[in-house]
Amino acid sequence: TAAVKDATKLTFATWTADGGVLSVDKGLVAKWIAPSGTTAQAYTLKVTAQQTGGLTETAPVRILVDPTASSQSGARITSITSSAPQISAGGVITATATVADVTTTVLSQWTADIGSLISDRGLSVQWRAPATVTSDTIATLTLSTRGADGGSYSAQLKILVTLNGTSSHLISAVDVSPAVVTSGGISKLTVTPVTGVSIASIQWSAPDGTLSSLEGLSVQWVSPTVTQSATYNINVTVKDTNGGVEAQTLHVVVQPKPAA
Repeated sequence: TAAVKDATKLTFATWTADGGVLSVDKGLVAKWIAPSGTTAQAYTLKVTAQQTGGLTETAPVRILVDPTASSQSGARITSITSSAPQISAGGVITATATVADVTTTVLSQWTADIGSLISDRGLSVQWRAPATVTSDTIATLTLSTRGADGGSYSAQLKILVTLNGTSSHLISAVDVSPAVVTSGGISKLTVTPVTGVSIASIQWSAPDGTLSSLEGLSVQWVSPTVTQSATYNINVTVKDTNGGVEAQTLHVVVQPKPAA
């Protein structure tokens, strides 16, 4: 199940999965049938949602499929968490996992696809992000466990490494009201930054028509005169005080005025 800030503005939501079968793949509630198998494996489901105005966002969810989940194997991983969901380049986070029974878990070993593990054994370890990244990067930490009964399990943890402490995710939502106007009509364009972000500037641009201002959280756009229906793209660019930048495009449909 997915949740959005304002469901009344949702135009579509679709789901994908890297395994198993989605019996329902449209809407905020999906139904997923896990694949069969003999070993524990994590799968990623992604939901992509678009709201009125054209803002589109994709969010993943990880599901661990454990064919022996009903067993009492102590090495079965029951949770895996991070001390922070994102970190700047060169930073350090603590990854922590829990298992069904720590007393019968004989091995807990971590690996990382980038960066370095300060320690790689145990249910709680520290991981250092790469010293530099060229763009926002997802790091994957993998925990493998083995129980005294021979059962083996694995689970993954995703960490966002941001460029020089900056993030490209600065815009929470955009809005166009109304999204359809006639020649010379006015649309109000609004951008909502992510909560907690220190904004340095918000700039608007349009290839045609007239903007009431080139800066600010909300502006008005006066549409040009058209003889046939056309869609215009208005761009907004948000920058924060750490150098992060995100841009979004809003869409307004302009229709000709009815004949007198």
